[in-house]
Amino acid sequence: MQIEEGRVQLVFDEVVTVKGRPRLVLRGGEFAPYVSGSGTPTLIFGAPAGDDPPQRIDLNGGAIIATEAAATLRPADLTLPSTR
Repeated sequence: MQIEEGRVQLVFDEVVTVKGRPRLVLRGGEFAPYVSGSGTPTLIFGAPAGDDPPQRIDLNGGAIIATEAAATLRPADLTLPSTR
């Protein structure tokens, strides 16, 4: 995970596909909406200024799918890396 002003990049171990509008839940209850990256291993989320790490991924009714999942859909591992 990389946090830069205005965006958070999540890097997965495989290519992922985004369905819907997932978002990151930040401390204080703010959200960082999905911006781009479907079809790659890196998803970019918009974030308010600051370097506050996300607490979790909220699929918001959508999905993040492991693209190389073959004949069955397999959700991607959504565990955020520790920032400590």
